Amino acid sequence: ATIKSLRPHLAKQYEELKAYFCEEEIGVLDHTPDITPVIAYSDAYMGDGGTSLINLFGAAGKPIFLFNNAFYKESDNSSRKRLSIQALAECGGRYWVTLWNCNALFSMKQDFTDVHLEGRTPGAGKWCTPYPSMENMDNFLFFAPNITGMPIGFDTVRKNFYPLLDQRLQMDMRCWQVAVYKSKIFYLPQANNMLMECDIRTGAWNYDTECIVSLKKGNRDLHFEDVYAYEVSGQFLWMTTTYSNRILKYNMESGAWTVYDIGEEDNSYSGIALDDPYVWLAETKRGTLVRWNRLTGEITCFEMPEEFQTWQHISGRSLAHAKIFNMGHSVITVPAFSNGMVKVNKDT
Repeated sequence: ATIKSLRPHLAKQYEELKAYFCEEEIGVLDHTPDITPVIAYSDAYMGDGGTSLINLFGAAGKPIFLFNNAFYKESDNSSRKRLSIQALAECGGRYWVTLWNCNALFSMKQDFTDVHLEGRTPGAGKWCTPYPSMENMDNFLFFAPNITGMPIGFDTVRKNFYPLLDQRLQMDMRCWQVAVYKSKIFYLPQANNMLMECDIRTGAWNYDTECIVSLKKGNRDLHFEDVYAYEVSGQFLWMTTTYSNRILKYNMESGAWTVYDIGEEDNSYSGIALDDPYVWLAETKRGTLVRWNRLTGEITCFEMPEEFQTWQHISGRSLAHAKIFNMGHSVITVPAFSNGMVKVNKDT
């Protein structure tokens, strides 16, 4: 059904490939609805990188082999050494990076030499993305817990990981992003409705549910309820959630918060960039950039050029821009499911 609806031109080739697979008894074509036995009985995963199965195999500690359709020749020594960087932070005069689909923390000099494997984050298999983002504070790194649900820190001086919370607690703490402010770490939720705050000095945790529930109230696609993007300005943390026209402004000092409805109810936003008094937002489906004056409420829309094209991911998600950045005299977008970056000159 997925092939016929999203890639109808490949349906015939798929049926021929499936028939060949079965007739030649190359493997077992599983039609059962429960994937758990498959993971338990399998020796490894081989396939595309854009599937949630990778995380499940990684959590089970089984090898993962990814096909890269960009390689049409035998891989050389250079291509075998390519790594996909997931997150990067600067700390102690070095760059620290985590990888996509590989549980590893590397450090390197800022001229990209002297690369060291510092360790693997605990509580996850080798071939997965347990911590998709990180932030630094003093000589410490703090990670956003994804499949592990375990918030941890890393001491860049002593070179060791350490837990931030009693992991015996039955809580869903999965998230994609973290933000830091003074001695506080804020975990932006992926699958739950809590903005989680940890004070490193005292070890105290605080959970704010009302602000996230209010932010997600306008979400029209329950498959994608995560807090998508954020920006920090002073003591304020701004957040978006696809697919909703709501954005959240959270005071990291006092815990006070305000939710704003921007534009029409059927609007939705992914990326966010601050340029006081303006807030720039990336419209999710068409890619329109929206500039909202937070003082007057005035909204200005910047349509994409004719050659800009978007498409829908196989998961059903529309996401024209992954991020937008305020670059001084211009705003620049980073593409997600679209064909290019866009630069908007603020002056013209």
